[in-house]
Amino acid sequence: MVINHVGVFIYNNKNDSVTKLPIGKMMLKDVQLFLNEIGNAKSRKYCFKLKSKESRVYNCEFLLASSLKEERDSWVTKILEGVGEALLNGIDYQSRKFRRMSA
Repeated sequence: MVINHVGVFIYNNKNDSVTKLPIGKMMLKDVQLFLNEIGNAKSRKYCFKLKSKESRVYNCEFLLASSLKEERDSWVTKILEGVGEALLNGIDYQSRKFRRMSA
């Protein structure tokens, strides 16, 4: 996952973010984040869901999981920081200048 001032970009693995296109993307202004509505808590202990509010454009929904609570919490924090920054700064979503905040 790569987070920048425009959006959240989902990749199959960390190395893909350098060489491949994302398998999914969501603009920060459209991100919805769900922590406690994931289903079976045992099999998805450190899981969270990202969903786009603008489903007709991106139609995205991803379940992301980590083996460590701290890692999951770090991802969630970075996403929320990005959303806050976009809201406070009125980000131009057509901009091609990306500042990477890798998670």
